[in-house]
Amino acid sequence: MSSTLQKLAGLFGVIFVVVAIVGFITPNGGMAMQPTDPATAAKALGMFPVNLLHNIVHLLFGIWGLAASRSWTGSKSFFTGAGVIYAILTVCGFLSPSGFGLVPLGGADIGLHAVLFEGANRADVRPAARAAGAERETDAGFAAQTFKPSRRSRRCPARRRCTSSPARSASSCARARRAPSPSGSRR
Repeated sequence: MSSTLQKLAGLFGVIFVVVAIVGFITPNGGMAMQPTDPATAAKALGMFPVNLLHNIVHLLFGIWGLAASRSWTGSKSFFTGAGVIYAILTVCGFLSPSGFGLVPLGGADIGLHAVLFEGANRADVRPAARAAGAERETDAGFAAQTFKPSRRSRRCPARRRCTSSPARSASSCARARRAPSPSGSRR
């Protein structure tokens, strides 16, 4: 079953691919490398400065999002990575609007990158994991993985009690170690 995070990664991927296509067909230089000055660069949708490298980056982000949407962990990694990258691009847009001579990052792209950072950051937030040793849930609320009991609880004679509740495991194991074995001898 596809989780909400996977659906969001797929949606981001499709949007990035469409943005790349729009950037490639932008009149006045969507396929050109220069200029990188946001004021003179070709503008996708009339407001976002783009050039060839910028469009290729959007296309790669789209492919990454689509590929990541195949699994929950891939989607999680996509949003974590995209959040970090867009935070860096937002700061770079303020420091060097011409993208150090490679891509136009200034103008309306600064705000867009900040919004993309926030969107990726919010999508990346995972629900609180249950206590250690319990089940971890995906964003849709389905158990994704059951953690294995620790080595200590696997060796414990009261294993059923140890793995039933992380809060009780230490006391259950301690009681089990203190309890006499069936033969009457203590361990």
